Amino acid sequence: LEGEIAEEWNLDNMETLMPLVCDVVAFDMQHSAEIQACDLLMEI
Repeated sequence: LEGEIAEEWNLDNMETLMPLVCDVVAFDMQHSAEIQACDLLMEI
């Protein structure tokens, strides 16, 4: 899912995807997936 979000990320849909990014990062952090959360944040 993180890869798909990063592929779709651009200025036109940034506001639409931001809530999803926040949810995914929070989920990753709660489930010991810090590396995936950081990768997503660095890609966007």
